[in-house]
Amino acid sequence: MILRKAEVNDITAMTAVFISAVEDSATHYSAMQRAALVTGTTRQSFWTDLLQREHVIAAFELGKLIGFCSFSSRGEITMLYVHPSMQRKGIAKRMILHLRDYASQEGYAHLKINALTVFGSGLEGLGFEKIEDINREERGVEFAYALYMLDLL
Repeated sequence: MILRKAEVNDITAMTAVFISAVEDSATHYSAMQRAALVTGTTRQSFWTDLLQREHVIAAFELGKLIGFCSFSSRGEITMLYVHPSMQRKGIAKRMILHLRDYASQEGYAHLKINALTVFGSGLEGLGFEKIEDINREERGVEFAYALYMLDLL
């Protein structure tokens, strides 16, 4: 697997991975939540803005984009998606470890991620600690997440 900084020419593949991962998440998200997550993400401008605003890495296997992860200037992983056919193969873990190293080199004291609690054991296995439960509204739909934090110092 190759990890590199995502580029504008990766947007089509990132969109496809994102939509596939969300649509495949029926056990984690309701139909309304899945629709809310996908709304607006088919626009090129959504992804162009993300690439300009955040540090985004893409994971490739045999030349094909299989996942991506974004890191904001607030020290937070904001998006982390792996294509459904490539899940449970350690790809998300490798991207998180890559961003952990990046954040540490950039001088961040903590690495944060809002995630569904179903992913908590995996995050805790990487040293993250659950800080608080968060309910957040996106596009008129309620989501329940937990904030996890990893100390980098």
